[in-house]
Amino acid sequence: MTILVMWINHHNMFNYIVKVSREFMLLNGLLLLFVVLTPFTTLLVSNHLVRGDSHTAASIYSGTFLVLSVAWNILWHNATHHHDLISGEIPKGQVKRVTREYSLGPVFYAISFLIAFLSAVAAVVAVILIAAFYAITVTGGER
Repeated sequence: MTILVMWINHHNMFNYIVKVSREFMLLNGLLLLFVVLTPFTTLLVSNHLVRGDSHTAASIYSGTFLVLSVAWNILWHNATHHHDLISGEIPKGQVKRVTREYSLGPVFYAISFLIAFLSAVAAVVAVILIAAFYAITVTGGER
């Protein structure tokens, strides 16, 4: 489900993008690297959630989402600060709204990363709730 949410938001982000640069494509590849890691970190945390090393597994799981959300924000920042990449038809207020929504990810994932050292289950629940937030907001589709 988390990969589906990421795919939908990634697709919707590209509703704003009208042109890409080499730098943008490299940053997009970096983002997709962390998306591809999601099944592995999910398997890791599911195999260790009720074991003594659950905190380590949960910190790797939530830490991967933290890095992924940072990569997402860097990609978006690159697109919005190279004005030839974003369509001129998109109102600046809408771009700012998307920027605000994306900027919440690193904050929430950092919190879930810290929670992982206290409670692995709570960290996993936090990651699921953050994914639910992005599933509900689904930014970038209105054009």
